[in-house]
Amino acid sequence: MIPEKSSLNTLLDRLQSDDPQARASAAWTLGSVKDRQAVDSLIWTLADRDAKVRGLAAEALGKIVDGRASGPLIFALKDRDSEVRSKAALALAAIRETNAVDPLVAALKDEVPAVRANAAFALGELRDRRAVAALTVTLRDSDPMVRHNAEEAVRKLRGQA
Repeated sequence: MIPEKSSLNTLLDRLQSDDPQARASAAWTLGSVKDRQAVDSLIWTLADRDAKVRGLAAEALGKIVDGRASGPLIFALKDRDSEVRSKAALALAAIRETNAVDPLVAALKDEVPAVRANAAFALGELRDRRAVAALTVTLRDSDPMVRHNAEEAVRKLRGQA
């Protein structure tokens, strides 16, 4: 569903609002409509001062699936907010960005289990064998969801899933 030009412009304008709720709503909606014209604005929104807005921008970029977002999403893997890092990992999985393998391997050591779990999931989606060794180590993670996602990723990388 592609919105009319005036609706798209309204949503893009809302990304610039002083109200973080308006920016968050606009980011979420832009991801739902999956209009590639929003990619550049959403990339800028990854630097928003509000973590919720940054996270929704990352999520929206993953729904739109445009390679232009790859570099900024890789950078977002180091965001100070764990929800942003977690959503950036999932977005990179959706985009299937192979340049993200090394940054996602680094994210397997994140202090937050959700980030580690999403990084493991993303590496499985990328199906790049360079990640096998790191994922094998991650099979011993203290968190069960991280271990599960690492196990599934290793299966995919070995062609068993």
